[in-house]
Amino acid sequence: MYKFAYIDKLPTKKSEKMWFGNHIHQTLKFILDDPYHLPTQAETIRFYAENFDKSFFSEEKTSQNYFENGLKIIESFYRKISEDTPNVVTTEDKFAIPMGEHTISGIFDRVDKIDEESFEIVDYKTGRVPDQRIVDRDLQLTLYDWAAKQKWPHLKNVKLSLYFLAPDLKLSTQREKKHHLELEKTVNQTADQINQQKFEPTPGPLCNYCDFAEFCPLMKEKFRKEKKQIDQIINQYLKFKAKELSANLESEKLKPHIHNYLDQTGAEKLFSDLGTISRQIIPYHQYDHKVVREILEPKGHWLDVTKIDNYKLKQILTELKLTPAEKEKIDKSKKLIRENKNLIAKFKKR
Repeated sequence: MYKFAYIDKLPTKKSEKMWFGNHIHQTLKFILDDPYHLPTQAETIRFYAENFDKSFFSEEKTSQNYFENGLKIIESFYRKISEDTPNVVTTEDKFAIPMGEHTISGIFDRVDKIDEESFEIVDYKTGRVPDQRIVDRDLQLTLYDWAAKQKWPHLKNVKLSLYFLAPDLKLSTQREKKHHLELEKTVNQTADQINQQKFEPTPGPLCNYCDFAEFCPLMKEKFRKEKKQIDQIINQYLKFKAKELSANLESEKLKPHIHNYLDQTGAEKLFSDLGTISRQIIPYHQYDHKVVREILEPKGHWLDVTKIDNYKLKQILTELKLTPAEKEKIDKSKKLIRENKNLIAKFKKR
């Protein structure tokens, strides 16, 4: 996206969600621009309504839905703020701070003062609520933490919060010095890729919503209008794969019946006019860690198999010159934990 937007300067598409989010942000800024003299609720709603551009939306119904949802958000936010007004330091505050050879810029939606040495960075969100683990790894919040501590060096604690407006829910997290080092590493790597003109596509769930999808090597075929021979081949391939998937599902249903028959008869191979089905039993063993460690650690190979990777262990046991007693001790330590029974089908030549 960086290349298309900032180097090729391709135009972006109108985004109803993006415009709506920006308008909500501007209305929240209107409320808290002077937290000591809040506007009235009526003034807030008037600001929201008068600046709501219905012409931006593709359909009247869509525009009305967005307007009503936004109105609920604003009313809920205003009620909460008027009941417990935060100690707001700044809103919609732009920053541009050097990081090594580069300059990092951004905007704090809101900064609240908790005490003399503690601030809270509040970032408004109008989308879905993620898992807390995602919030704890969010790179944008790491950037805010780093920028806040650069801008206000006296800070000892920074609380980082994503405020999801529709459900009125706030998820908070914190960052440490190690996260700043990871951020700097990411910034330097990204800058190097930009300087080297390396713009590899990064596929993800938002590809279908990208403004530049029709120019992307991963997505551009979706926008091709002329028909080609490859289209027929693609359809045929996908039909075969669908049949293959369906056949696999059906064959899985039959396997228990075949296994039951083989278990009851004691046979391991079945015959038909179409071909044969034979059964292959694959044992899986678990080794006694204590015994294996006792033998491998003095030989300097215990760290190679601390998780007892059976494949790795077999390789090492083959390469090492163990005494017969050591081999026997390891063999006796292993326990059978399960067996996989695989069916192998072979078809007659026609």
